[in-house]
Amino acid sequence: MELVKLRVADLEVCDRTRVRKIKPKENSEIVIEYAEAYECGLITAPLDVFRERGTERYIVADGEHRLLALRRAGIETVECRLHEGDEIAALDFAISCNQSHGLRRTKADKYHAFCQIMETPALRAKYRTDTELSEKIGVSIPTIQRYKAEWRNSEGGDARVRARKDKARESAAKNTPKTVTAREGTLSNDKVQVPERTQENPPATRIDVPPSDARG
Repeated sequence: MELVKLRVADLEVCDRTRVRKIKPKENSEIVIEYAEAYECGLITAPLDVFRERGTERYIVADGEHRLLALRRAGIETVECRLHEGDEIAALDFAISCNQSHGLRRTKADKYHAFCQIMETPALRAKYRTDTELSEKIGVSIPTIQRYKAEWRNSEGGDARVRARKDKARESAAKNTPKTVTAREGTLSNDKVQVPERTQENPPATRIDVPPSDARG
């Protein structure tokens, strides 16, 4: 991480790294307040930005409201803490922000952050336990357990995962050869082969033996 000056026009916030449920508006009260503070030199904290190698994108992980305020105030450059990483790294960083500073997250924001972890395989593997999720998002363990129950039954949660698994099982079942049980069948390579019915090989006919003959 290093402190650098970057052009405001080069900075971006993508939907994938946004941890708030609702996208901030440029004319919102908090953005207007921040813009006035920038004009008066009252905001000096740097933005946290991730540089994605290969694309040279500059993704804002912490400071979306401040970025909107900078644009509103017409400020061309801003000091940033520059990190190396892709969108997932930026999202991982962003989820931990605003727990103790800035505009506090709402309950909807916290649940949205939880969903982003669960729907991002790399983060879901990184934060596996309720304790890890609790510390990451900044909520209690019972809240994490409630989040899990809600997410499992949601459109984007485990219900969708289960549906994909069920569909895969149904497809596999259709492609699996049926097992045939027959007296005249012969086993070959663990499969039951049933000979074709012909005149020379008629089906077995059941013969009922009279009781008197059976005693003889």
